[in-house]
Amino acid sequence: MSIRTRGDGVVVKNLLSPTLNSYKGTKTYLGACFLHNGTQVANAYTYTETTTITPIKAGANVTTFTGSLKFVAKPTAIGVAKNCGYSTETLTVNHK
Repeated sequence: MSIRTRGDGVVVKNLLSPTLNSYKGTKTYLGACFLHNGTQVANAYTYTETTTITPIKAGANVTTFTGSLKFVAKPTAIGVAKNCGYSTETLTVNHK
């Protein structure tokens, strides 16, 4: 299980499943778009968040790992109407 707190304070829990050498999970949820004028548009995006963790050192629990957190923001009909664009971002994580 991957648990993280988004910038808006919402906790995202993502169940990770084993793959060949890592653990991977995908979570999809609705989120806001923040416009340049400071306006927040609720439910403007469908976010798909993919977490991949590759253990380096493990015993009963994984203690050292590398991985990535990829975000894809696809505008909903509300987002398209408010000119919220498509975006993607990948973050690299390391825990040693």
